[in-house]
Amino acid sequence: MNHYNWRAAIAAAILPPLLGGCLEKQTLVAIPDAENILFTADGQLLVTGGKGIYRIDAHTDASGEVVYVPTELSPPQLDSCNYTGMAQHGDWVLTSCVEARWLVIRNNHLLAANLSRPDYRFEFVTRRGDTRDPFDALAIPNGVAFAPDGALLVADENFFATSGLTRITLAFPEAGSAGTPQITGFQRDWIAGEHGLGSPNGVRVVGDQLFISDGDSVKRFQFDADGSIPALVTDRDGNYQTNLGVTLWREPGAIVDDIMPYCGGVALTSFLSGRLHYVASYTDPATGREYFPELYATPWFAFENPSALAIGQDPLFDGEDLLITEKGVLFEGKSSYGNKLTRAPLSLNLHDPDACLLIQEEAREKLIRQGVISES
Repeated sequence: MNHYNWRAAIAAAILPPLLGGCLEKQTLVAIPDAENILFTADGQLLVTGGKGIYRIDAHTDASGEVVYVPTELSPPQLDSCNYTGMAQHGDWVLTSCVEARWLVIRNNHLLAANLSRPDYRFEFVTRRGDTRDPFDALAIPNGVAFAPDGALLVADENFFATSGLTRITLAFPEAGSAGTPQITGFQRDWIAGEHGLGSPNGVRVVGDQLFISDGDSVKRFQFDADGSIPALVTDRDGNYQTNLGVTLWREPGAIVDDIMPYCGGVALTSFLSGRLHYVASYTDPATGREYFPELYATPWFAFENPSALAIGQDPLFDGEDLLITEKGVLFEGKSSYGNKLTRAPLSLNLHDPDACLLIQEEAREKLIRQGVISES
C-alpha cells in the first residue's frame, strides 16, 4: 500500500466518527458561568467562570474513581467581577475581568498570577479606583493572547459600537522578586474597523498568525516582520488593498465565542446554537489557492451555550480528551443548565503528529467530492 493510500485508509476508519458530529459528554466539575480554559505550560488546568478563577485538580476517591476538584484563585475582595480570557507568559498567567455595580458603574481589571510562587493567587495589575487605569477605557475586555513580540493582545468586545484589539506592553518583575507585571504601553484599537473588526471576542496566536472570533465569523491575520498587522497589504498585482484578513468561517446570526487553532484550521464554539465546529485549512497544490472546508459540526444544542474548548494535556488528560466550558444562561451560575466544565472523548489522539496529515486528507477528499478541486 503506498503512502497516500495508507493515510487515506486510516482516515476512512478514524475520521468519520470523529468528524460526524456525535460526541458523548461527561461533566467534570461545576463552574458557575463557565467561561475560559487554559492549560499552563506545566499541565495545570485553569478555568475562569463568572466571579471566579479556578485551578482544577484530580483526586482518587475511596471507590477508586477520579474526581475533579476546583480551587479558587481569584482575589477575595473582588466578588462582583466577571472573569474572561487567560494567557501565559513565562511563569505568569494573566486574565481580565469586568466589575459591575448597580448595573451602571463598571471597572475593568487586569490580574496576574505567578505560577512559580507557592499557593499562588491572582493579584491586581490594575486596581479599583485608579483614575489612571487605561484598562477602564475598554468596553468588555474578553479574550487575551500574547503576540510574538511579547505584547498582550486583548479583545475589546462591544455590542453597541465598533471595537477592536488592544495591544498592551508589560514589564515583568525579575525572577524571584515580589510584585506584579506593570503596564508600560497601551494602544487601544491596535487593529479595529480598518481591519474589518466589529466586536472581537476570542483571540489566539500561533506562530506568526493571529486568529480572532468576531461576531459571526473567525478571521486570520498575519504578523509582519515588525510584529504589526498592517492596515494595507498588496495583492498579486502589486495594488494596495484593505487588510481585512482571511475569513475562515462565517454563519450569519451566529455568535462565535472562543476559538482553538489546530493543524492550520480552527475549532470554534458557536454560543447560541450550542455547537462546536472545526474548519480545516487546505491549499490546493495545483493552484496554490487556500480553502476552508468545514469537517466537523456537532448537532444543534449539543452543548449548553459553549464558551471555550481545549485539547487535554498531561498529566490530567490526553489528546483524546476535548474539554468544553458550558456557560448556560448569562450571569446565572446556580442551575444545572450550563455552569460546568465538560469532557468529550475523541476517537483520535490530537497530539499524534499524524493527526494533521489525516485531517488534510479528509479536507482534500471533501473538496473533491464537492467538485471544488480536481482529483489529479
